[in-house]
Amino acid sequence: MPDKPRRIAPSLDDDGEFRPLPPGRAERLLAPVADPVDSLAEPPSSPPPASSTPPQDDDPINDLTTEMTPPRQPAQTPTTPTRGTAAPRMRTLPPAQPARAIYKVKRTVPAPIRWLGWSVLALVLASLALIAPWAVINPPTSAFMVQDALANERPVTQQWVDADAIADTAFAAVIAAEDQRFRQHFGFDVESMRKAWEAHQRGEALRGASTITQQTVKNLWLTPHRSVVRKAIEAWLTVVAELVWTKERTLTLYLNLAQFGDGLYGIEAAAQHYFGKPASQLSRSDAAWLAVLLPAPTRYRIDPPTDYTRGQQAWILSQMAPTVGR
Repeated sequence: MPDKPRRIAPSLDDDGEFRPLPPGRAERLLAPVADPVDSLAEPPSSPPPASSTPPQDDDPINDLTTEMTPPRQPAQTPTTPTRGTAAPRMRTLPPAQPARAIYKVKRTVPAPIRWLGWSVLALVLASLALIAPWAVINPPTSAFMVQDALANERPVTQQWVDADAIADTAFAAVIAAEDQRFRQHFGFDVESMRKAWEAHQRGEALRGASTITQQTVKNLWLTPHRSVVRKAIEAWLTVVAELVWTKERTLTLYLNLAQFGDGLYGIEAAAQHYFGKPASQLSRSDAAWLAVLLPAPTRYRIDPPTDYTRGQQAWILSQMAPTVGR
């Protein structure tokens, strides 16, 4: 460190004039004074060898401070990324979303779609509530029975019987007469629909192509009046019924709810009325006669039979499995 020059304060005499310093005093005062810190930092030996590195600050105070103080790590202050620069990646857990944020995400779904979803869910639940109980519970009545009783102001005759109290011939006869692909389809017989449409295009009378499941749903909840709305409801309930009911349960419901004459419902009441026997004792011929009545129970007659009903009974017998009944 270079020697620092000393400042000499001037002195005045009694008259206010500058008083000269004694000889030799000025030289002693003007002589440079060595810094004691320099004597501690550098020994009074030969000058250090020349170095190729650029000169650095050789302040001994700084040197001593550097030796005594450990290097400081630069403080990391959070920086806010400016536009156009990527934010630094930090390994931190994402903050928990508040309930309001989740609610806002749900609100981003358009209202019509939300209403459509809730409507479909309500329709499915209502349909299940309408159909599922009858998979194990025997319905006491049906929509057709109620309408018949109210329209004609008379009671209807019906007696419920379980599947094991119905002869196999009755099951075989109604399948042969009404829905020969009953055990293969899923509620709808597309082939029968196609044939019925082709016959209608040729000018023939429109014939029904409803399956046993469709007729059961219609008898249980709907009306006999044809309309697009009724057919749409019938189709939807048929799908749900096929999902919930077994084929045997559907056949049992159908045979107990189907109409076999004026105010006459169910296979047991029909067997007692026409043949004087329970449904468990129906022969092949008896079951075929009862199956003839199903398409038009209030118009067809089997006691006594007509030529048409006699021909229908023979055709049903030919379609029944030969191993069923007597």
